[in-house]
Amino acid sequence: MLAKDARSWPEADEAALLELDLRCRTVGRGRHVYRVLFTVDGGTVDVFRIIHAAQDYLTEDDL
Repeated sequence: MLAKDARSWPEADEAALLELDLRCRTVGRGRHVYRVLFTVDGGTVDVFRIIHAAQDYLTEDDL
């Protein structure tokens, strides 16, 4: 469950560019791998996007 271990997932590659504590968790396998991009604020997990791993990184325009 993401809420339990949200802070243990690594920073997303685009976190520095977006100046957010953006975390990334990958789910799926084979050609069906997705990136779950989220932030953690206290006890709240806010999911920004769930995108296919082959898609481009998020930009400021995507937020």
